[in-house]
Amino acid sequence: MPTDGTPPTLPATQQFKGRTLTPVPDEDGGMVWADESGAQFVPYSRFSKIVSENKTLREKAGAAPAAVDADALRKQIRAEMEGEYSAKMLAQAATLAILRHGLADDDETRAETLDRYSRVQPDGEGKRPTYDEWIKAQREMDGGKGARWLRPYIAEAPAPATPEKPAAPVAPAKVEAPPPAPKPKPTSDPNGGASRTVVPPLSRGLTAEEFAALPPAEQRARRDEFWDAMAAAGKIAPRPKPAP
Repeated sequence: MPTDGTPPTLPATQQFKGRTLTPVPDEDGGMVWADESGAQFVPYSRFSKIVSENKTLREKAGAAPAAVDADALRKQIRAEMEGEYSAKMLAQAATLAILRHGLADDDETRAETLDRYSRVQPDGEGKRPTYDEWIKAQREMDGGKGARWLRPYIAEAPAPATPEKPAAPVAPAKVEAPPPAPKPKPTSDPNGGASRTVVPPLSRGLTAEEFAALPPAEQRARRDEFWDAMAAAGKIAPRPKPAP
């Protein structure tokens, strides 16, 4: 290819099956053939190459994907989830254990105990106690006083509640006796002097319901009897005695 800036020399015009093909540059700076109408002419060799390349691409695209190792994928997901939530799970377990074993429920207690627990080494069999097991053992040391480092974080026992004094008995409300009813004015006897049936007094005294069921005239006549019955039952004060 010339490097002095002169355009490259294109091949001469050719005849192909009654068509005059002229070399023209394409968009990519290459050379193609075009007939009299300007339509591009693609040689068969180039057409076959393009068809072969397209077939290869389709075969690759339709190939089955590589088999996925499901067990390895599950282990990876589990490890990611445990790494994300292990700290939250441990903090929740610490909060419950602190309350269960009588420690102060505050951030300082959680931070100190979690820091010491993180430095606990596995035993000879490679087992490591849970946070609850470890803090329980620390709390039960020295006869239940707890390990020396743990004592400042033990919650103080609440002071015993002072028993309240019993309330003074309330005196029953004094029932005031009703004022004596005025004596009714004498009225004419509607029976014309004939005898009328009088309700005999009850041997056991009148109740409030019986007294309320009597006619008004009978209530006035038996007011004293009702009063004495209520006073005998301790519901009202006795009738005042008439002045001598």
